[in-house]
Amino acid sequence: MPPQTCDFVVIGGGPAGCAFATLAARAGASVVLVERDGYQRLRPGEHLAGRIRPLLDVLGVPKTDAQGIAASSPGIVATWSEDRSVVKLYNTLRRAPGLCVVRHRFDELLCRTARAAGATVVLRGRPTRIERRAGDRWSVGVLRSGGAHDELVARTLVDASGRSLSVVRTQGGGRVNHGDLVAIVRWLDTARAPSRFGEFLSVESCAEGWWSLSGVQDGTLVVTLYTSLAMMRAARASPEGWWGHALGASDRMGDLVAECGASDGPTRLFRACPSRSSQLVGRGWIAIGEAAIALDPLGGQGVALALETACRAFEAARVDPSFTHLGREYRDALLSRFHSHLDGRARAYDDAEAILSPAFVDAAVTPRATDVG
Repeated sequence: MPPQTCDFVVIGGGPAGCAFATLAARAGASVVLVERDGYQRLRPGEHLAGRIRPLLDVLGVPKTDAQGIAASSPGIVATWSEDRSVVKLYNTLRRAPGLCVVRHRFDELLCRTARAAGATVVLRGRPTRIERRAGDRWSVGVLRSGGAHDELVARTLVDASGRSLSVVRTQGGGRVNHGDLVAIVRWLDTARAPSRFGEFLSVESCAEGWWSLSGVQDGTLVVTLYTSLAMMRAARASPEGWWGHALGASDRMGDLVAECGASDGPTRLFRACPSRSSQLVGRGWIAIGEAAIALDPLGGQGVALALETACRAFEAARVDPSFTHLGREYRDALLSRFHSHLDGRARAYDDAEAILSPAFVDAAVTPRATDVG
């Protein structure tokens, strides 16, 4: 079978990849979107900043399809720097309400939007070969779950593969991490909604790091400990054991979980430190979303930023698919955003200095760039 020729191959079907594929297909380009799973596996990142709403409108995500997947969140209940909880309402801060989503279903909805726009979607596929061909074209081999192989030839590659950097690594790039923050996420079945806080995001700092808790539309309680990987390893604890230890020592989070009548569910560990790709753009390829820059989850800005990088990359590609002229502007804009985030992050953690342990601050917070290749 001859290879399929297209304008763009997008590697990764998270928010950034789906957004780019939607915009490009709607503009008349031929797009193949390759996603490694079928959106069945649970994903973290359930609380989204309100500035995502106009971006979803730009993409044309149907509001009716979001029913049962997303709900409005009026604000945050934070126990961060003092021995009391503070309610922060988005409307009093002149911000749009946040969104609390069933994350893997939300990403699936974005993928359906891309397909409806005209993108070809390959689910449960992974790239096995990425090579540059003569004439500034790319050759991409894709292995499907059933063992079949697809051969794709594209003008432009878009790396939306998150921290794995499927395209970037083939171009000699790597990951630059700042600290060792990880997220231990547990999805709990609930007998009742969190009555005191409704759809609020609950946040609490602790010696081991900090907690977030949200109840989502499918009746699940998502409870996440953001902690230092080095601290967990020094304690010789498993992710499940460290999560349980920190919950038992928390001031309010343990009580809130108990109040919700939550039963145990799956637990997974994810990298959560701010990080960026050492290369953001090259001749005929570009990194977007977390493949470009990933922020500390504090503030819930990750998905909104991912969509913004996709929009910015698409506008650059419309002018120059090789990124010869606009690649530098794209890179500089993202690096400026990343360093601004690091500065704000340091100030946010300073506010909780009396509660956070020195070990956590030293390993997870103190800016320390590590190129892991």
